[in-house]
Amino acid sequence: MKQCLLLFTFLCVAILSSFSQQKIDILGNAGKEQEIKLSEVAKSVRVIPLETTEECLLGTDLKIYYGEEYIFVCDQRQPGAFYRFSKDGKFLNKIGCSGEGPEEYIRSLSFSVDEDKKELWVVDSRGNNFVIYSYDGKFMRKIPIHNAYTYQVVLRENDIIYANNMFYHSSKNYELLRASRQDGKLIQRVRSTVPEDYKIRLLLREPLLYTYQNEVYYKNPLKNVICVLRDGLKQYRRYELNIGMVDNENRDDYFNPKKNRNMINIAGVYETEDFLLFFYGYKEKAYWMLCSKQDWMCKANNYEDCFTDD
Repeated sequence: MKQCLLLFTFLCVAILSSFSQQKIDILGNAGKEQEIKLSEVAKSVRVIPLETTEECLLGTDLKIYYGEEYIFVCDQRQPGAFYRFSKDGKFLNKIGCSGEGPEEYIRSLSFSVDEDKKELWVVDSRGNNFVIYSYDGKFMRKIPIHNAYTYQVVLRENDIIYANNMFYHSSKNYELLRASRQDGKLIQRVRSTVPEDYKIRLLLREPLLYTYQNEVYYKNPLKNVICVLRDGLKQYRRYELNIGMVDNENRDDYFNPKKNRNMINIAGVYETEDFLLFFYGYKEKAYWMLCSKQDWMCKANNYEDCFTDD
């Protein structure tokens, strides 16, 4: 009987351990710059010069999506012009146009690409619409963005998930929204959990959404965890991050610009089978942090130094 009880206890511990969230110490490594070799994050490197023409004069502030067939570029200084290139960098066409017409976007700094349906979704937060174009630049349709100011969008086969960058202004706002990709009709939404008077004006963080192995991951900027979204928008804790924030943090700190600059601001997360790569700001500097999934050891390097070419 005792042996059975011990075996049952061991199995329970093993099961609980398999579902426990992994802790990642970002703050502890934040100011300790270490060499990150390029071979640790990439198997090969290819330099692709992007062709410029009179129709496509690229600036320096670009968002780039490197797809299976094409390269898509958003020039954020134009304001928000979208271009398609071949995998060799040859300019193919401009996509969409800014303006207030029925087939235009007012202003956009973000986009998503659906490679299966060959669509580019321009996120027009000012116009409160997703403006969808075909790869060749033909306008297809608009669907509404509901009560959200968003840059973060995940396209799926039948629905879309997007995060509200302004959810923390009031508990009446919605933090996460799930809608039909056909007409934008809301399917599910998660209301903000911040107190009614938690109207932060100097918050320098934004929510993060990314996909890995066909699952959607989400980080609330006011919390120190990355969750995987399952069963719709239900959040399951996956990674706990030490970023110098705790649940009972003094909210008045958010009104203090100096304290805001000294907080860790995670601006991007990239996940593979072997590692997580974080892009974040800390004490007015930008950093990359590589976290190995083999031993969960982390090392950070200054954004300007980037990776050592080995």
